[in-house]
Amino acid sequence: MLIKEPAQRQVISNILSLFVLKGIDVLVPLLVAPFLIKVVGIEKFGLIAFSLAFAAYFSAAINYGFNITASRDIARCRHDANQVAWIYSHILASVVILSFGCALAAAGVVYFFPRLYEESWLFFGAFTLVIMQSALPVWLFIGYEKMAFIGGLSAASKVLYIGSLFLLIRTEQDYVYVNIINAVSAAVVLVAALFLIRYSFGVRFVSITLSGVITSLKGGWSVFVMQLSPVLYNNSSVFVLGATFPPSVVGVYSAAMRVAEVATTGGRLLANAFLPYIAVDIDRHEAFSKFMIFVGGMVGGVIFVFSSAIAELLFSEGEELISYCLKWFSFGVFFAFLYLTYSQNYLPLVSKERVVAKMTFVVSVLGLLLLVIFIPLFGLTAAVSVFVISRFVLAILSVTFYVKSHAK
Repeated sequence: MLIKEPAQRQVISNILSLFVLKGIDVLVPLLVAPFLIKVVGIEKFGLIAFSLAFAAYFSAAINYGFNITASRDIARCRHDANQVAWIYSHILASVVILSFGCALAAAGVVYFFPRLYEESWLFFGAFTLVIMQSALPVWLFIGYEKMAFIGGLSAASKVLYIGSLFLLIRTEQDYVYVNIINAVSAAVVLVAALFLIRYSFGVRFVSITLSGVITSLKGGWSVFVMQLSPVLYNNSSVFVLGATFPPSVVGVYSAAMRVAEVATTGGRLLANAFLPYIAVDIDRHEAFSKFMIFVGGMVGGVIFVFSSAIAELLFSEGEELISYCLKWFSFGVFFAFLYLTYSQNYLPLVSKERVVAKMTFVVSVLGLLLLVIFIPLFGLTAAVSVFVISRFVLAILSVTFYVKSHAK
């Protein structure tokens, strides 16, 4: 069995805590999306999704793969207070530097493109949200296997976010405040988490050195490329759609994507929760892989079968097109589970980060090129097809490299 007595109980605790922390981050947009579509309309909802897709490029850069590399490093040295403090301080310093550089780049892009500048407050809110979320040191809690602390804070902040949203968003013109409200809720979690780390975990900041920051960035480079690459097709589909089609089309695609991302994030949370457990003993991966394949197949199948019912239940506009997208996305969900199982939670743990980085980079660049070429010609169908095909190729390559590595 995958979960046995006694130490493996911690894995269950990790899963529940991560589902509270990150699961709420996904479920809240899923719950809020029908409300926003009803109040501000699917066109303004599409603009909100467009701004978040733009900011997501910088989210990948600021996160820099620390959620994997830092979690792994903390898990392996969590009994050494000095080493934990060094990792904690230099990772946060790296995040600050990356945030500053990305802020300058984002401001320049928004300023020089009139269409973006017209919605500058919307993009400002989206980018602020990205910084708050990226700076949150979830990796430290994962490494310590103490995610319940931050899970509770996240739940409380999301209640504040939903309450504020329902209170303040009353008319179509209020759409500009949606991202700002979300950013404030994320800032509350960040401040509280830093307080907990200092006074509950006793982790202090230590002196920052340039060489230490460079070491942190070098250590996360391969995983950064691995996680940045899928952004090229995940978010570029929304971005290219928004650049070539009306916001209403983006709204339909984004609404369906929100549903699919709930399932995908569930897989990601499972993978993150099991990561420190597998990192200690790689032989545990075999049972984990069977579990993930079963769950991924079940979740994908449910979305495919009940796509129409899900669309009609959640959304008041564009139900037919949303259902169409969901049927295709259901396959992408299963492929994502395979990728998480064999790439994220195996290859980096056996020092194959570069293999994963190269694989994801090549597939993602090709996916981006396909999006740029075919979305202007075929619109929504092209966006959905390229997304699913890219995930399929990544899944097949992940399994192939796993088999080769596992056979040695």
